[in-house]
Amino acid sequence: MALHSAIHLFGQTGSSGDPYTSLGQAWHVPSSGIYHYNIAGTIFSTYVESGNGWVLAASGSSSTAESSYATTSTLTLQSDAILPSSIYTSVLITDVRMNATSGPNIPFDVQSSNPTVLGNLQNDRTLSFGTNSGNWTGTGTARLARSCAGRNASLSSKIYHACGNAGNMHWQVGQNNDHEKLALTSGSKNDLNLWIKAASVALPIELLNFTVDAINDYQVILDWKTASETNNDFFTIERSKNGFDWENLLEIDGAGNSSTLLSYQSIDPSPYNGVSYYRLKQTDFNGQFEYSQIRSVQIDKSKSTNSSVTIYPNPVANEITIVGNSLELEQVKFFNVLGQDVTNRTEIINNNKSSLVIDLSSLTTGLYYCKTKTTANKVYKQ
Repeated sequence: MALHSAIHLFGQTGSSGDPYTSLGQAWHVPSSGIYHYNIAGTIFSTYVESGNGWVLAASGSSSTAESSYATTSTLTLQSDAILPSSIYTSVLITDVRMNATSGPNIPFDVQSSNPTVLGNLQNDRTLSFGTNSGNWTGTGTARLARSCAGRNASLSSKIYHACGNAGNMHWQVGQNNDHEKLALTSGSKNDLNLWIKAASVALPIELLNFTVDAINDYQVILDWKTASETNNDFFTIERSKNGFDWENLLEIDGAGNSSTLLSYQSIDPSPYNGVSYYRLKQTDFNGQFEYSQIRSVQIDKSKSTNSSVTIYPNPVANEITIVGNSLELEQVKFFNVLGQDVTNRTEIINNNKSSLVIDLSSLTTGLYYCKTKTTANKVYKQ
């Protein structure tokens, strides 16, 4: 039931059932590979490089897993086969990159953040329009400066974007049918990948794990860890009988901003008999929120050997009395809402085996849980 291995985003994992909602989340993928997106209703999946935000827009190799489509002898397929045009023409894109996967001119890996180049991308036109080779950096920029008479762009080595002209290869470096290009029609030409990058999305939470475990078929312990937190106001633990209708169980303050490993724990003293579903809701200081993945646990209260316990007065100002059989009262502990054991801040005043009188005056005002051998009860400290 736990999330293991690499860090996962709080709200989305990039799987088909839990797609990313922003292109900028590419910066936070745990490893290179295929990831799924749903951006404002546009659904797609593509290859993402880990740690640098690069997202594959088009590929010239039909043999690669990220491409897996065939090319024709005359024209490379639209990059929409990998990435929809509404995505790769977005004004949110900050960088463009082209690199070679095979061909006679390897290595070839150039990129640009030039506003004119990005404007050409966003307007779905030839990338080189109004640019020059100095707008690109990386390995192989010298090959962006060939003499191509009759071309209207200042960058002599044309980088084409398909814009309704069947005479243009989809992406290529060189003139229409020369030099490096995104196609497999000639062994003398490179197979190029086109990549795009958006600004990194600041993640409110890096959630390492979220687990729920049944204790004695009577209560549930909830644990989670965060690797970092940004503007994190509080967590809400929500519970459901069916996984669709949710109720707020309790709230726990977040750390605000943190870059260290933090651990959280809480207790549900009264889970449903049968299956209980749980999820975390994380709320920022500005009111925005995200949900974790759902966890479930099975409780069979018919197997529980708990005995009845009476606690009074409740709410309590100082001294509280706990009544039950002697076996049940062999173990009595107090926990705060974070699941932290605060028993050492209490004092047993009178122990008559079947009843205990305990001084809680050193505890601060708030909600606590009194756990006996098999029961857990809420105690309100005034």
